[in-house]
Amino acid sequence: MKCNQIHKKLYQYHEGNLSVHLKVKIDEHLNNCPECSSIYTKFAQTMDHLNDKEKIPEQPFYYTRLKQRMENQKAKQESVSGIVWAKKILQPAIYMVSLVLAVYIGILIGSGTNYDTKIAENELVSDDYIEAFAEYQYLNDFQIESIENVLITEDDEKNK
Repeated sequence: MKCNQIHKKLYQYHEGNLSVHLKVKIDEHLNNCPECSSIYTKFAQTMDHLNDKEKIPEQPFYYTRLKQRMENQKAKQESVSGIVWAKKILQPAIYMVSLVLAVYIGILIGSGTNYDTKIAENELVSDDYIEAFAEYQYLNDFQIESIENVLITEDDEKNK
Protein backbone atom coordinates (compact mmCIF):
# COMPACT_ATOMS: atom_id res chain seq x y z
CA MET A 1 0.00 0.00 0.00
CA LYS A 2 1.07 3.58 -0.58
CA CYS A 3 1.69 6.07 2.22
CA ASN A 4 -1.30 8.26 1.21
CA GLN A 5 -3.65 5.31 1.51
CA ILE A 6 -2.21 4.47 4.92
CA HIS A 7 -2.65 8.05 6.13
CA LYS A 8 -6.32 7.93 5.16
CA LYS A 9 -6.89 4.72 7.11
CA LEU A 10 -5.00 5.60 10.33
CA TYR A 11 -8.10 6.59 12.29
CA GLN A 12 -9.93 3.39 11.42
CA TYR A 13 -6.78 1.39 12.17
CA HIS A 14 -6.44 3.04 15.58
CA GLU A 15 -10.10 2.42 16.42
CA GLY A 16 -9.90 -1.19 15.21
CA ASN A 17 -12.60 -0.82 12.57
CA LEU A 18 -10.67 -2.48 9.71
CA SER A 19 -10.80 -5.99 8.32
CA VAL A 20 -8.08 -8.40 9.39
CA HIS A 21 -6.55 -8.45 5.91
CA LEU A 22 -6.29 -4.61 5.76
CA LYS A 23 -4.97 -4.47 9.32
CA VAL A 24 -2.14 -6.90 8.45
CA LYS A 25 -1.16 -4.79 5.39
CA ILE A 26 -1.06 -1.59 7.46
CA ASP A 27 0.99 -3.34 10.19
CA GLU A 28 3.54 -4.45 7.59
CA HIS A 29 3.71 -0.96 6.07
CA LEU A 30 4.15 0.71 9.48
CA ASN A 31 6.98 -1.74 10.34
CA ASN A 32 8.77 -0.99 7.04
CA CYS A 33 8.12 2.79 6.66
CA PRO A 34 9.66 5.01 9.39
CA GLU A 35 7.73 8.15 8.23
CA CYS A 36 4.32 6.49 8.47
CA SER A 37 5.36 4.86 11.75
CA SER A 38 6.24 8.25 13.32
CA ILE A 39 3.00 9.77 11.96
CA TYR A 40 0.99 6.92 13.46
CA THR A 41 2.81 7.22 16.79
CA LYS A 42 2.02 10.94 17.01
CA PHE A 43 -1.55 10.31 15.91
CA ALA A 44 -2.02 7.57 18.51
CA GLN A 45 -0.59 9.77 21.28
CA THR A 46 -2.91 12.61 20.32
CA MET A 47 -5.97 10.37 20.21
CA ASP A 48 -5.08 8.78 23.56
CA HIS A 49 -4.58 12.22 25.07
CA LEU A 50 -8.00 13.31 23.79
CA ASN A 51 -9.68 10.17 25.09
CA ASP A 52 -8.18 10.72 28.55
CA LYS A 53 -10.08 13.99 28.95
CA GLU A 54 -13.17 13.92 31.08
CA LYS A 55 -16.28 13.89 28.97
CA ILE A 56 -18.75 16.70 29.51
CA PRO A 57 -21.94 15.38 31.06
CA GLU A 58 -24.96 15.64 28.85
CA GLN A 59 -27.33 18.43 29.77
CA PRO A 60 -30.96 17.38 29.52
CA PHE A 61 -32.43 20.68 28.27
CA TYR A 62 -29.51 21.86 26.15
CA TYR A 63 -31.21 21.29 22.80
CA THR A 64 -34.48 22.91 23.85
CA ARG A 65 -32.61 26.00 25.08
CA LEU A 66 -30.53 26.08 21.90
CA LYS A 67 -33.66 25.80 19.76
CA GLN A 68 -35.34 28.59 21.74
CA ARG A 69 -32.30 30.84 21.30
CA MET A 70 -32.30 30.23 17.56
CA GLU A 71 -36.02 31.06 17.35
CA ASN A 72 -35.45 34.25 19.34
CA GLN A 73 -32.70 35.33 16.95
CA LYS A 74 -34.95 34.62 13.99
CA ALA A 75 -37.74 36.68 15.57
CA LYS A 76 -35.32 39.58 16.15
CA GLN A 77 -34.19 39.45 12.55
CA GLU A 78 -37.81 39.47 11.35
CA SER A 79 -38.66 42.42 13.59
CA VAL A 80 -35.57 44.30 12.37
CA SER A 81 -36.56 43.61 8.77
CA GLY A 82 -40.05 44.96 9.60
CA ILE A 83 -38.54 48.14 10.97
CA VAL A 84 -36.33 48.50 7.92
CA TRP A 85 -39.35 47.95 5.67
CA ALA A 86 -41.30 50.57 7.57
CA LYS A 87 -38.50 53.13 7.44
CA LYS A 88 -37.43 52.60 3.85
CA ILE A 89 -40.75 52.00 2.13
CA LEU A 90 -43.73 52.86 4.29
CA GLN A 91 -42.50 56.18 5.68
CA PRO A 92 -41.67 57.75 2.28
CA ALA A 93 -44.96 56.48 0.89
CA ILE A 94 -46.88 58.15 3.73
CA TYR A 95 -44.94 61.38 3.19
CA MET A 96 -45.71 61.31 -0.52
CA VAL A 97 -49.42 60.69 0.02
CA SER A 98 -49.64 63.49 2.59
CA LEU A 99 -47.75 65.84 0.25
CA VAL A 100 -50.07 65.08 -2.65
CA LEU A 101 -53.10 65.51 -0.39
CA ALA A 102 -51.78 68.87 0.89
CA VAL A 103 -51.20 70.12 -2.66
CA TYR A 104 -54.67 69.00 -3.69
CA ILE A 105 -56.28 70.75 -0.72
CA GLY A 106 -54.20 73.86 -1.44
CA ILE A 107 -55.42 73.90 -5.02
CA LEU A 108 -59.01 73.53 -3.88
CA ILE A 109 -58.67 76.36 -1.38
CA GLY A 110 -56.86 78.57 -3.88
CA SER A 111 -59.39 78.07 -6.63
CA GLY A 112 -62.36 78.83 -4.37
CA THR A 113 -65.84 77.75 -5.31
CA ASN A 114 -67.21 77.50 -8.78
CA TYR A 115 -69.15 80.79 -9.05
CA ASP A 116 -69.86 80.55 -12.74
CA THR A 117 -72.37 77.75 -12.43
CA LYS A 118 -74.10 79.28 -9.42
CA ILE A 119 -74.37 82.67 -11.10
CA ALA A 120 -75.52 81.11 -14.35
CA GLU A 121 -78.25 79.25 -12.49
CA ASN A 122 -79.32 82.44 -10.74
CA GLU A 123 -79.37 84.45 -13.95
CA LEU A 124 -82.21 82.33 -15.14
CA VAL A 125 -84.17 83.01 -11.97
CA SER A 126 -83.03 86.51 -11.10
CA ASP A 127 -82.69 89.47 -13.39
CA ASP A 128 -80.19 91.35 -11.26
CA TYR A 129 -76.66 89.95 -11.84
CA ILE A 130 -75.03 92.02 -9.10
CA GLU A 131 -77.42 90.80 -6.41
CA ALA A 132 -76.85 87.18 -7.46
CA PHE A 133 -73.08 87.67 -7.39
CA ALA A 134 -73.23 89.40 -4.00
CA GLU A 135 -75.37 86.60 -2.63
CA TYR A 136 -72.62 84.02 -3.25
CA GLN A 137 -69.50 86.18 -2.93
CA TYR A 138 -69.90 88.04 0.36
CA LEU A 139 -70.42 86.81 3.88
CA ASN A 140 -73.30 87.87 6.14
CA ASP A 141 -75.44 88.82 3.16
CA PHE A 142 -73.59 92.06 2.39
CA GLN A 143 -74.87 93.62 -0.78
CA ILE A 144 -72.74 95.26 -3.44
CA GLU A 145 -73.55 98.88 -3.86
CA SER A 146 -72.69 100.57 -7.06
CA ILE A 147 -70.08 103.28 -6.69
CA GLU A 148 -72.42 105.80 -8.26
CA ASN A 149 -74.99 105.39 -5.48
CA VAL A 150 -72.32 105.97 -2.83
CA LEU A 151 -71.00 109.06 -4.56
CA ILE A 152 -74.47 110.47 -5.12
CA THR A 153 -75.46 110.03 -1.51
CA GLU A 154 -72.20 111.65 -0.32
CA ASP A 155 -72.79 114.61 -2.67
CA ASP A 156 -76.37 114.95 -1.46
CA GLU A 157 -75.19 114.99 2.18
CA LYS A 158 -72.56 117.61 1.42
CA ASN A 159 -75.07 119.83 -0.40
CA LYS A 160 -77.52 119.76 2.42
